[in-house]
Amino acid sequence: MDVSKVEMVKMTNYDPTVVVREQVDAIVGYASNQPQTLTAQDLPFSEFLPSDLGVEGTYNVMEVNSRFLDEHREVAADFMRASLKALQFCLDEADECIDMLAALAEENGQGAAFPRDQLARTWEVESAWVRESAGGNPGVQTEDMCSPSTRSCRSTATSRTSPPSPT
Repeated sequence: MDVSKVEMVKMTNYDPTVVVREQVDAIVGYASNQPQTLTAQDLPFSEFLPSDLGVEGTYNVMEVNSRFLDEHREVAADFMRASLKALQFCLDEADECIDMLAALAEENGQGAAFPRDQLARTWEVESAWVRESAGGNPGVQTEDMCSPSTRSCRSTATSRTSPPSPT
């Protein structure tokens, strides 16, 4: 593919209907969001997932500034544990979690951008990824799970062991 022949367009929203309305030929989106929106609207579309080509991944990534991590390792670990504890709560109490997110969006004037029905569709997909993860506990992706096509996992991995389970 000759990338010089591809016109890149900056998207300012997550509206996947721009593809089915033929305003653009393709978009990069979240598998748990845009396809779910199109499916809910019964709109025809095609999707390509990296996993279709054997490129496996994780449902989410946490990033931290290296200097901050070096200087505040316990703070970063506490943040990760709190995030994983919140994730476990949402896995156990999906409806309550979705209600909390929808209320928070509404309180901050973002209710139209994050309607409860879309949040529920998104969570249905994302929670399945977590529950079906080959890594075991939520948030775990081991070096062994990385294939040669995902070498970046090996080069950026800082931990060879699973983090402790959230309590």
